[in-house]
Amino acid sequence: MSDKLIRVSEETHQRLTDLGRKGQTYDDIIAHLIETSKISQEILTLCSEVKNTLDSSRTYPAKSPFRTSAFQAMARDIREKVSKIENLAKVER
Repeated sequence: MSDKLIRVSEETHQRLTDLGRKGQTYDDIIAHLIETSKISQEILTLCSEVKNTLDSSRTYPAKSPFRTSAFQAMARDIREKVSKIENLAKVER
């Protein structure tokens, strides 16, 4: 594979340097950032699926175990945690 040159600002160069570890190339750092971005997107997708599942529990019949106050409290707690994860994943992007 041939190398390519890319132009980056001094600030971006410094940020890449700060992200890297000793012995890591800029190619390694950028590849890691790309992989992290893909993982963040997968996390956001999973968070959305969890929220949808929890929201669907609201449609169960009144006597369903999924409608108990304990379950609903747990669902609210999970929704809050999922929102925090989503916000962290969005910051990473």
